[in-house]
Amino acid sequence: MMGPGVCWSLLHAVASLLATGDLDHILIESTGIGEPLPVAQTF
Repeated sequence: MMGPGVCWSLLHAVASLLATGDLDHILIESTGIGEPLPVAQTF
């Protein structure tokens, strides 16, 4: 299960990318995660 620090790091990274305004899509690869639902629920 992902800890709260992982979700915060993910949100911070995505916010930084969005702040640049220079992207069309974001792909979050989650192959090593046993339960990807928490990642999806983050957004």
